Amino acid sequence: MRLALPILALLLAATLLPAQPASPFTGTWKLNPAKSKLETPNPPSTSVVTITFNGTRWHYQRKHEYSARKPEIFSIDLDLNASTPHIEKDGPFTFASKLTRQGATLVLHEDISASNGQKATSTIRYTLSNSAQTLTELEHKQTPSHSETNRWVFDRVTK
Repeated sequence: MRLALPILALLLAATLLPAQPASPFTGTWKLNPAKSKLETPNPPSTSVVTITFNGTRWHYQRKHEYSARKPEIFSIDLDLNASTPHIEKDGPFTFASKLTRQGATLVLHEDISASNGQKATSTIRYTLSNSAQTLTELEHKQTPSHSETNRWVFDRVTK
């Protein structure tokens, strides 16, 4: 019983502590095509992004919808400033992904290797503006034969 009381007191204190506030990146975001500038061929007609970020763990899910083809869904879970990249294989491609912070900006860097030996990179800088009501993803893709920069602008979806 003597041991149970201190443990009970610790558990009670932990429940009374304020919860760590969610990052302002956390939320659901809808593509604003009028504010976006996309070089990607055949951009989606709509896109919705859902982010959950607690300051150290990043969950990102994106759903692109197209008028003439099936939707494209992408998701990734990353630890901020992980010592080693997150490795994921998708068909003939292997992605080595790392998420870092540069001031208020989150940066996703991916080194991409194809099974035929070709290499590519993708860097996406995530920033918030307009009192955290606007998410901008500045994406730069580089392959041996092509370079592409996209400025995806998303508005926060409020419930």
